[in-house]
Amino acid sequence: MEVLLDAKKQGKARFIGVSTHRGQVEVIPALIKNGQFDAVMVTYNFAMDNAKTLPPIQSARQAGLGVIGMKALAGSFRLDPASYDRAKAAMKQPGAALAALKWALRGDLMDTVIPSMVDMDQLAENVRAMAESFGEADGKLLAGYLDRFGPVYCRMCGACEGACPKGLPVSDMQRVLAYLDGYRQFPLARERFLRLPERAQRTACDCSVCTVECAFGVDVARRVRRAQELLA
Repeated sequence: MEVLLDAKKQGKARFIGVSTHRGQVEVIPALIKNGQFDAVMVTYNFAMDNAKTLPPIQSARQAGLGVIGMKALAGSFRLDPASYDRAKAAMKQPGAALAALKWALRGDLMDTVIPSMVDMDQLAENVRAMAESFGEADGKLLAGYLDRFGPVYCRMCGACEGACPKGLPVSDMQRVLAYLDGYRQFPLARERFLRLPERAQRTACDCSVCTVECAFGVDVARRVRRAQELLA
């Protein structure tokens, strides 16, 4: 905290904040109580169960914190060719990413959203999302995708934490895999994977039957194996 405040005092940082993939119900009230942070970056998209995270996000806005939404595309709309064909076909349909961005920007919860942007088409799409309102057609479009990529997208809810009998951090492994599948950034995915506990790299996901059940229908074993095969 001292380092952050010193950087701000010296003009090296205009604002200081915290990024949180999960645990927002606990983290955001702590930031508000601390009183010295300017912003919080939160996981927020149409595919998540946002019921628990909405109240703390609203309280952050009321307290004057800047709220930055991340993972707005559910980590999957701009997939590379190595991803699952069924999910890729569903999420690459025209208007899907645009609808997801407009969903995240609707209302006044988010000050801004930070999607990936690797080409001019994505730049144009991102600009459109700022200028267009979320409508009924967008809602229907997104509703049609939810069941199609259930086996692929980890919502990072943390419910499976500690559930793997071999101790594999399945949620973190899937989050890192999203850097590859969703953002097409193999070096980043590889770097983040190597930061995980050693068992993530050396303990094989090879149980005959996976005992980790995802409430959203993610094929946990398949995703964990894919992470190990490509990144370990």
